[in-house]
Amino acid sequence: MAPAVATFTSFPYWWLAAQPAPCPAELPGEVDVVVIGGGYTGLSAALTLARHGRSVAVLDSQTAGHGASSRNGGMLGPSFHKLSVDALIAKYGEDKARLFLRESVASMDYTLALIEAEAIDCDLQRVGRFRAAVLPQHLESMKREADRLSRYIDLRAESVERADQHREIGSDLYHGGMLYHRDAGLHPAKYLSGLLAAARRAGALVMGQTRVRGIQRNQGTWHVETSAGKIRAGQVLLATNGYTDPAWPWFRRRLVPVQAAIIATEPVGQDVMDRLFPRRRMHGETRRMMNFYRPSPDGTRILLGGRPPVLRGKSDAHTATHLHGKLARIFPELSNTQVEYIWRGNVAFTFDHVPHTGQHDGIHYALGYCGSGVGRSTYFGHKAALKMLGKQEGRSVFDELPFSGFPGYTGTPWFLPAVLAGYTLQDHIDLRFKSSLKGK
Repeated sequence: MAPAVATFTSFPYWWLAAQPAPCPAELPGEVDVVVIGGGYTGLSAALTLARHGRSVAVLDSQTAGHGASSRNGGMLGPSFHKLSVDALIAKYGEDKARLFLRESVASMDYTLALIEAEAIDCDLQRVGRFRAAVLPQHLESMKREADRLSRYIDLRAESVERADQHREIGSDLYHGGMLYHRDAGLHPAKYLSGLLAAARRAGALVMGQTRVRGIQRNQGTWHVETSAGKIRAGQVLLATNGYTDPAWPWFRRRLVPVQAAIIATEPVGQDVMDRLFPRRRMHGETRRMMNFYRPSPDGTRILLGGRPPVLRGKSDAHTATHLHGKLARIFPELSNTQVEYIWRGNVAFTFDHVPHTGQHDGIHYALGYCGSGVGRSTYFGHKAALKMLGKQEGRSVFDELPFSGFPGYTGTPWFLPAVLAGYTLQDHIDLRFKSSLKGK
């Protein structure tokens, strides 16, 4: 084990300020809506439903927000599609691609408006995001993509050449990058706490440690069996995303839970932070097995997230060493900086790399944010609630997409180690060969 990870705590750094707390309550016999999952999606939906006079019970098998909603990197952006604009157009047509992109911007705008309207104290910082180019050709590709995106939306992006990148990041690893001015950072656990408080103020009941064991429909009424008893509801919303358990086999076949891990360093000096993060922005990069990193909201620590090691042990010690190595490669002066916290959480990918909302057998759902869940989950929870209320403004272009699985897949991603190892190998080939070709 590297000396820099000799001692650490397996605990989300975010929880120091806002650890998800139990929500003790008595399960009512009947409500208008049962929401399954107490993260951003479920709480956002509950807030909208309660504000429109519906009685709502939010049920979570853990404490509300115990999963990714209180563990993520706290980066908020328009969450553009994983595919390029050209790939989107080729698959869905130009009109629908335009709607995809506009709704991606709308998801961020809605989340920012909600934070302001509910006065949620979540250390919101509208600082932008710098996406670094791992290879010179990546920067050229990002420039072309930004030009394409700008035809359909107000992108607010600018390129940064390698010669100028130190104004954005204190690293020589990259070859410039793109600056996205819309993006922001927040404290995810504080945001969860504020969203939970808003939903409860509106009248929603939120219960933790309440696992849904089964559900049946009889004469238009849902009968929901939970670990705390039975409850009846007129409507049900599934909002479990990367924590969808075997009780929901149809949804499990369509979601791929992928684990991410994040480390937080010991406090670093202000001079170090000024050198490495001169603009205090959110950061990412172009490799397939990309890392994301940022200053903590108070500007004292550095957080870096990514995938746990694929071909080595997956203990917290191995993962902390792996991620610290990534951090030290970006910022060599942090080679001896201690890792104080490491934690993990699940995100949910779909096979077509887009989020999905709609109904299946009468159950409403909003799922599959593909690693960009802060704004998407808040927005699609709200949209799902509006649909349940029968309101036209609940319509989304994502409603119309087929939600497909993969032949033979039942919810356990046995193929994931091989896929991630392949991505790692492709990144290695890119760095070894493409960079050498560029220099010839």
